[in-house]
Amino acid sequence: MSHSIHQASAARSSCPVSTTAAVDPNGILYVNGNEIAWIHQMVPLAANTRSRGGANYLQLCSGCHGPEKTGNAAANIPSLVSLGSRLDAAGVGTLLKTGRGVMPAYGFLPDADRNALVQHLLGTDAPRRNGIRRHKVKPAGVPYTTTGYNRFLDLAGYPALRPPWAR
Repeated sequence: MSHSIHQASAARSSCPVSTTAAVDPNGILYVNGNEIAWIHQMVPLAANTRSRGGANYLQLCSGCHGPEKTGNAAANIPSLVSLGSRLDAAGVGTLLKTGRGVMPAYGFLPDADRNALVQHLLGTDAPRRNGIRRHKVKPAGVPYTTTGYNRFLDLAGYPALRPPWAR
């Protein structure tokens, strides 16, 4: 692969805490290597969502925070389930605009989309009317989203695969 293809692959990652490869300006390829297996599942992106904010969440946030907003404690990604108890609407809007830590800034979002996403994150987005889904969203050439980066662990929380040198 060429240098520009590797850069594009790394830039397309929806989650800043990713395991994708990256290339530095000198053309050296860096690949994250772990001794633990990860589960990275792709799931169909819902064509119909409950709200405009829900559609934005699936496309922008679910890659890290998961489709159910539960986060990933192993990767230090917080749950967004009770976000309203930690931040008000203005704080969430600012966080989306500027980003923080490893969370990217979504300053490119138009105000209407950002406000819809804030409402969705706080659970105040508009409900369905008469059982009919209100917003039909056709993903822009991306029919799938990810469930996030999840470590492959056994029921006790230990790595599910034993390396060959551990016998």
